Amino acid sequence: MKGVIVHGALLIAMLLLAYQSWTRDTTVKKSTGSVVLWDEKAGDLQAVVYDTPDRTVKIERRDGYFWGTDTKTTKKPKPKPPVADAGVPTTDGGVPPAPAVDAGVPEAPEVEEVTTVREFPVGEPADELVKGYAAMRALTNLGVLDDAQKAEYKFDQANTLAVVFASGTHTFVVGDKVYMGKDRYLLDVDSGIGYVVAGTLFEPIADGESALKPKKIIPEDDKVSAIEITAGDKSKTVSRITAEDDAGKQLKTWGDAATKKADQTTANFLTKVETALKPSKFDATLDVKALTELVTVTYRDAKGTETGKLTLYKQDNPPPPPDGKPAQPGPDYWVVTTRTRVPALVPKTAGDQVEQQIAGVF
Repeated sequence: MKGVIVHGALLIAMLLLAYQSWTRDTTVKKSTGSVVLWDEKAGDLQAVVYDTPDRTVKIERRDGYFWGTDTKTTKKPKPKPPVADAGVPTTDGGVPPAPAVDAGVPEAPEVEEVTTVREFPVGEPADELVKGYAAMRALTNLGVLDDAQKAEYKFDQANTLAVVFASGTHTFVVGDKVYMGKDRYLLDVDSGIGYVVAGTLFEPIADGESALKPKKIIPEDDKVSAIEITAGDKSKTVSRITAEDDAGKQLKTWGDAATKKADQTTANFLTKVETALKPSKFDATLDVKALTELVTVTYRDAKGTETGKLTLYKQDNPPPPPDGKPAQPGPDYWVVTTRTRVPALVPKTAGDQVEQQIAGVF
């Protein structure tokens, strides 16, 4: 009887735990901490710079928005000079002697430093990051650290984090990660106080372009009610409608607002624009006036207000890649969107496919 009661109690406890798991509020975001380092306005934040011996990641305010720079320095073997001629054939038709072979220890190849700079507009992933650095919080205040503690937290590394405001700069030495976690140790250069800072606040700036560039180049789907497509002198508008498919199932798609008739060709085109035109690099110096404009897609909400715009351009004779790699055949394709702000290179195949579908839309 006692065993039955124990098992019953365990079952009730498990059911309560399961209920709490299913009903808990999953919208609560992880806090960056409650230890206040400063409170500034997000509009006063000028730049955030993460600097290591071989990499510098920087986001800085330019023309009202944040622009990123990811600079890496790597070492690679230095190209060897061409081998000199082994000799001149003898006058009697003999074969010149083979070059002498050094039997000693081979020399270590010379190395050279190669620096690459990638610039990009900072996208939506950095919105929360900017807010976090404007009102900086830490998880733990470790107090003023002595030399032994600095060594323990690995503050002997030459990695720094600078948060720049109009009123001044806060500089930290970056230490190790917290054991079995992603949170970081930071040491305030001015006060000598150590902190534990949430990984969600530090990781994006450390990861650089891959974490900070725009992930989506069009507005969120649930905020778009109508889309206008323009190519040359042709224009067409489709609206978000609910239509019935061949199986009788109700689906949200794009079509005519008055007749509620689906336009599958245009819907397929818009899906291709959304999923295939993924930026690979950004070029703020490229003049789009020198390119051929193919199509513009304008997104509007339920009130008709523009929520975003994308224009696809074609570059028929692109210059060779600056890194010396062989150029791929065919034109380059670039997009400029409300989110990218500057021309962004997209895959050639995707650009070509979208171009081929434009005629079908009209």
